[in-house]
Amino acid sequence: MTAPLSKAAPERGKKRKENSKMTTREKLEAKLEKRKANQMQDEISKAAAVMGRKGGKVSSPAKSAAAKARPNLGLAEGRKRLASLTPEQRRENAKKAARARWKK
Repeated sequence: MTAPLSKAAPERGKKRKENSKMTTREKLEAKLEKRKANQMQDEISKAAAVMGRKGGKVSSPAKSAAAKARPNLGLAEGRKRLASLTPEQRRENAKKAARARWKK
């Protein structure tokens, strides 16, 4: 059997009464804590937004020089490599790629 609804209603009222028993000072302290937490979250959000605008990357002359020294293997390099492959090698590469796709 289920309990009658009249027994469940006072439990909800008890929670409200417990909250109303908080002193004014306690209520103010709770509000201050919430405000501090919100301010902290706002500061974190602002910092993250600034980092996002900058990409979150730190650039240095050494880092950019190293990037310029690396070969840029792009579409042209891929086409050259593809032209040098035998049909069997291309078939193996295609099978390997298909297995990787279906593995996910």
